[in-house]
Amino acid sequence: VKVMAALPANDQWVDNPEGVSPMDLVYNPALHNLPERHAETQQGGKILVNQRPMVDYFREPRHLEQILLPFDVAGLDYRTWHVQAKVFGGGLGAQAESVRLGLARALTLLMPELAPAFNAERLLRQDPRIKLPKLPGLRGHRRAKQWSKR
Repeated sequence: VKVMAALPANDQWVDNPEGVSPMDLVYNPALHNLPERHAETQQGGKILVNQRPMVDYFREPRHLEQILLPFDVAGLDYRTWHVQAKVFGGGLGAQAESVRLGLARALTLLMPELAPAFNAERLLRQDPRIKLPKLPGLRGHRRAKQWSKR
Protein backbone atom coordinates (compact mmCIF):
# COMPACT_ATOMS: atom_id res chain seq x y z
CA VAL A 1 0.00 0.00 0.00
CA LYS A 2 1.45 3.33 -0.99
CA VAL A 3 0.34 6.91 -0.49
CA MET A 4 -0.96 9.04 -3.36
CA ALA A 5 -2.83 11.88 -1.66
CA ALA A 6 -4.36 12.56 1.71
CA LEU A 7 -6.68 15.45 2.37
CA PRO A 8 -9.53 16.43 4.62
CA ALA A 9 -12.94 15.75 3.08
CA ASN A 10 -13.63 19.33 1.97
CA ASP A 11 -10.30 20.02 0.21
CA GLN A 12 -9.32 19.41 -3.41
CA TRP A 13 -7.11 16.46 -4.37
CA VAL A 14 -3.40 17.15 -4.77
CA ASP A 15 -0.67 14.77 -5.79
CA ASN A 16 1.96 13.83 -3.25
CA PRO A 17 5.18 15.74 -4.05
CA GLU A 18 7.29 12.58 -3.66
CA GLY A 19 5.02 10.83 -6.18
CA VAL A 20 4.56 7.77 -3.94
CA SER A 21 1.51 5.99 -5.39
CA PRO A 22 -1.72 4.07 -4.88
CA MET A 23 -3.01 4.70 -1.36
CA ASP A 24 -5.33 7.67 -1.82
CA LEU A 25 -7.01 8.91 1.25
CA VAL A 26 -10.71 9.07 0.31
CA TYR A 27 -13.84 9.09 2.57
CA ASN A 28 -15.42 7.52 5.73
CA PRO A 29 -18.64 7.82 7.81
CA ALA A 30 -19.73 6.35 11.15
CA LEU A 31 -17.07 3.83 12.12
CA HIS A 32 -15.86 4.62 15.62
CA ASN A 33 -18.25 2.89 18.02
CA LEU A 34 -18.25 -0.78 17.09
CA PRO A 35 -22.04 -1.36 17.22
CA GLU A 36 -22.60 1.73 15.08
CA ARG A 37 -19.94 0.94 12.46
CA HIS A 38 -22.46 -0.33 9.92
CA ALA A 39 -24.59 2.79 10.13
CA GLU A 40 -23.73 5.47 7.60
CA THR A 41 -24.27 9.15 8.20
CA GLN A 42 -24.73 12.00 5.75
CA GLN A 43 -21.68 13.93 6.96
CA GLY A 44 -18.09 12.78 6.72
CA GLY A 45 -16.40 10.36 4.40
CA LYS A 46 -15.92 6.69 3.67
CA ILE A 47 -12.85 4.53 3.98
CA LEU A 48 -12.83 2.44 0.83
CA VAL A 49 -10.66 -0.67 0.56
CA ASN A 50 -10.43 -2.14 -2.93
CA GLN A 51 -13.39 0.08 -3.91
CA ARG A 52 -15.59 -1.41 -1.15
CA PRO A 53 -16.58 0.21 2.16
CA MET A 54 -14.15 -0.74 4.91
CA VAL A 55 -16.90 -2.30 7.07
CA ASP A 56 -17.82 -4.63 4.20
CA TYR A 57 -14.23 -5.61 3.39
CA PHE A 58 -13.01 -6.08 6.97
CA ARG A 59 -15.69 -7.81 9.08
CA GLU A 60 -13.62 -8.29 12.26
CA PRO A 61 -13.71 -5.43 14.79
CA ARG A 62 -9.97 -5.82 15.47
CA HIS A 63 -9.20 -5.06 11.82
CA LEU A 64 -11.43 -1.99 11.88
CA GLU A 65 -9.80 -0.76 15.10
CA GLN A 66 -6.36 -1.32 13.63
CA ILE A 67 -7.13 0.78 10.56
CA LEU A 68 -8.53 3.63 12.67
CA LEU A 69 -5.56 3.64 15.08
CA PRO A 70 -3.59 6.38 13.24
CA PHE A 71 -6.59 8.72 13.58
CA ASP A 72 -6.91 7.92 17.30
CA VAL A 73 -3.19 8.52 17.95
CA ALA A 74 -3.27 11.78 15.97
CA GLY A 75 -6.43 12.92 17.75
CA LEU A 76 -8.21 13.40 14.41
CA ASP A 77 -11.83 12.63 13.57
CA TYR A 78 -11.73 9.92 10.89
CA ARG A 79 -15.22 10.96 9.73
CA THR A 80 -13.79 14.13 8.18
CA TRP A 81 -11.26 12.35 5.93
CA HIS A 82 -11.53 10.69 2.52
CA VAL A 83 -9.59 7.41 2.32
CA GLN A 84 -9.16 4.90 -0.49
CA ALA A 85 -6.76 1.95 -0.34
CA LYS A 86 -5.83 -0.88 -2.70
CA VAL A 87 -4.49 -4.01 -1.05
CA PHE A 88 -3.76 -7.54 -2.25
CA GLY A 89 -1.97 -10.66 -1.07
CA GLY A 90 -1.60 -12.02 2.44
CA GLY A 91 -4.63 -12.38 4.68
CA LEU A 92 -7.12 -9.85 6.01
CA GLY A 93 -4.97 -9.15 9.09
CA ALA A 94 -1.91 -8.34 6.97
CA GLN A 95 -4.04 -6.21 4.66
CA ALA A 96 -5.43 -4.26 7.63
CA GLU A 97 -1.87 -3.66 8.87
CA SER A 98 -0.92 -2.52 5.38
CA VAL A 99 -3.78 -0.01 5.25
CA ARG A 100 -2.83 1.22 8.74
CA LEU A 101 0.80 1.74 7.66
CA GLY A 102 -0.23 3.60 4.48
CA LEU A 103 -2.64 5.78 6.43
CA ALA A 104 -0.01 6.63 9.07
CA ARG A 105 2.50 7.50 6.33
CA ALA A 106 -0.03 9.68 4.53
CA LEU A 107 -0.93 11.58 7.69
CA THR A 108 2.79 12.03 8.42
CA LEU A 109 3.32 13.51 4.95
CA LEU A 110 0.54 16.03 5.59
CA MET A 111 1.41 16.74 9.22
CA PRO A 112 5.08 15.95 10.00
CA GLU A 113 4.53 16.84 13.67
CA LEU A 114 2.63 13.51 14.03
CA ALA A 115 5.75 11.43 13.31
CA PRO A 116 6.99 11.19 16.94
CA ALA A 117 3.56 10.06 18.17
CA PHE A 118 3.29 7.50 15.36
CA ASN A 119 6.82 6.23 16.03
CA ALA A 120 6.01 5.81 19.72
CA GLU A 121 3.05 3.60 18.75
CA ARG A 122 5.17 1.81 16.08
CA LEU A 123 2.71 2.81 13.36
CA LEU A 124 5.41 3.76 10.84
CA ARG A 125 7.12 0.36 10.94
CA GLN A 126 6.45 -2.32 8.37
CA ASP A 127 6.13 -5.94 9.47
CA PRO A 128 9.56 -7.43 8.59
CA ARG A 129 8.33 -11.02 8.17
CA ILE A 130 8.50 -12.38 4.64
CA LYS A 131 8.02 -15.76 2.99
CA LEU A 132 11.30 -17.67 2.83
CA PRO A 133 12.40 -19.04 -0.54
CA LYS A 134 12.28 -22.71 -1.49
CA LEU A 135 15.55 -24.50 -0.73
CA PRO A 136 17.31 -26.95 -3.05
CA GLY A 137 16.52 -30.58 -2.26
CA LEU A 138 13.38 -29.69 -0.32
CA ARG A 139 9.75 -29.31 -1.39
CA GLY A 140 9.51 -25.85 0.15
CA HIS A 141 11.52 -23.95 2.72
CA ARG A 142 11.26 -26.73 5.35
CA ARG A 143 9.25 -29.63 3.97
CA ALA A 144 11.47 -32.49 2.89
CA LYS A 145 10.65 -35.22 0.42
CA GLN A 146 8.97 -38.28 1.88
CA TRP A 147 11.56 -40.72 3.15
CA SER A 148 11.32 -44.37 2.13
CA LYS A 149 13.06 -47.01 4.23
CA ARG A 150 13.36 -49.53 1.36
